[in-house]
Amino acid sequence: MSAKLSVEGVTKRYGALTAVDSIDIEFGTTKKYGLIGPNGAGKTTLFDLISGVQRPNEGEIIYDGTPITNEPPHVITERGLAKTFQEGEVFDDMTVIENLLAVWSGSLHDGLEYGETLLEQFEMLHVRDLPAGDLSGGQTKVIGLIRTLMTQPEFVLLDEVLAGVNPTLQRTILSDLDDMHEDGVTFVMIEHDINAIMEFTDYVFALSDGRLIAEGTPEEVRNDEIVLESYLGESA
Repeated sequence: MSAKLSVEGVTKRYGALTAVDSIDIEFGTTKKYGLIGPNGAGKTTLFDLISGVQRPNEGEIIYDGTPITNEPPHVITERGLAKTFQEGEVFDDMTVIENLLAVWSGSLHDGLEYGETLLEQFEMLHVRDLPAGDLSGGQTKVIGLIRTLMTQPEFVLLDEVLAGVNPTLQRTILSDLDDMHEDGVTFVMIEHDINAIMEFTDYVFALSDGRLIAEGTPEEVRNDEIVLESYLGESA
């Protein structure tokens, strides 16, 4: 199967610092992917480059056969590729359901129905009419995820969606994402909890100092000597 998303020779520099260094990665549609590495490895920068938040100095990003390297974020989202944010992304002065409708492109009736379905699925229906600014940090993260899913993406970059979320809700989120994957949505996950990534994903890419240092099944990457030295050994 040809790649759904290809990152080809992508480099991002900030002055003398190279945050992403000649990365080549391909993502298909049949797997759930993980992206791991120590702080400063370039994970979130790579997500920002893919989603159009930043632009690379070199290289090309191709989604569904179309170059998206210089496209703005809203165009990339319209193509079906969406990204969550580490801190969640909500408008504090709007209710939760209004936050969801703000990114909905169809009719109001359909948006309300779909938003309520997602809220119920992620066990958040009880906060439907609360101001988003009144939510806890964990609730904000979940609503930020749901807000991303309201764009009905085919491919989602998950940037630490479990951080600050209680363990019970974490299990619900991962179960729901599994179900969505079975329905055809592809996920790429960055997560501080390495065990969550290893349990959720089918294939893992490991970065260090902006470079790709290993890839393979979770078990293969977990046991890779270079990965153990650069990342996993630090948290053991």
